[in-house]
Amino acid sequence: MDRGLQAGDVIKVGRSVELECLDTPGHTLSHVCLLAHGAGGLSIALVDLSKCQIEAGLNLAGDGNDTVTFNNVQPAAIKPAPKGFDQTSLMLMGAVARSLQIAGTLESMLDISVRYSNERVAFEKKISKFQAVQHNLARLAGETAAAMTAASSAADTIANAGEFDDAVFLEATAAKIRCAEAADPTGVHFKLVAPNAAMPARES
Repeated sequence: MDRGLQAGDVIKVGRSVELECLDTPGHTLSHVCLLAHGAGGLSIALVDLSKCQIEAGLNLAGDGNDTVTFNNVQPAAIKPAPKGFDQTSLMLMGAVARSLQIAGTLESMLDISVRYSNERVAFEKKISKFQAVQHNLARLAGETAAAMTAASSAADTIANAGEFDDAVFLEATAAKIRCAEAADPTGVHFKLVAPNAAMPARES
């Protein structure tokens, strides 16, 4: 992609795939869940975002990174946090949620790439027949499988854990690291651009 995108822009990939660019800042949610510190210890509060002041923003990755101001806002509900649950536990849950997002995105990338490679024709044959394209698809499939396995294992560990112990920490951090590696554009390049420049003529 060599141009900026705005919400609502449609990207066409091959003949059967259309991707619409979405704008989903934090204020599209109705509520936000917070870990609150009080005299009685930690509590989990549910806050109605319509009662907050929200300033839209983006982080370096282009993800929503809004600034939410809570000014005399009363929570819609508040309950004591489970025993042993703290800010580290919350961050680990967030890391696993992000890992699952990355793994799911890689799965979609793989599906779109395979379909596109079977539609795009260059030099009178589908680009899926080119060895370089097959190699890149195989690498993408491998990274996708590794990311999905790590993320699913971490999510399963949290779902069945009695407490956030070292096993949960290891699973969550390993999943986040592995999924980030799979999605790192500086580490693995997946380019499905068919050769469109003149190729050397074959000797007869």
